Amino acid sequence: MIVLDAGYYTRILADDVVAKSFNLNRNAPAVTEGMVKRIAGFNLHETTLIPSDHAEKLVGFAAHSSAVAVAMRYLQPVADYQESGAVTDPVTGMTFGYLRFTNARANKIFVTLECLYGFTPAKTDALKRIVKP
Repeated sequence: MIVLDAGYYTRILADDVVAKSFNLNRNAPAVTEGMVKRIAGFNLHETTLIPSDHAEKLVGFAAHSSAVAVAMRYLQPVADYQESGAVTDPVTGMTFGYLRFTNARANKIFVTLECLYGFTPAKTDALKRIVKP
């Protein structure tokens, strides 16, 4: 996966070779519906969350899924809820806590998803920073 600042992502979209990739007789073009989906074997994602005014000059990163290790667990709630339990995403294996309760006076139903997690660098050579020159 590659995550890029919006400006760099737009420049890739404007690149002549990338933009005309639909002309190639390949499995899938790099650009579909005005979005760069994959390039050079990487899924490409745009972000607006990287600050532009920092000393690191970071504009994105390339990562393999082995770069970060994440652990999650469900904590049984101590309060009484109408419905509660662990919900696990079958694709990622991530587990979240699900809580539902009703405030009858306010005529509202509240649903909460919570997550207790930890993370650490795993294979640090599987994550590369992309910086401005």
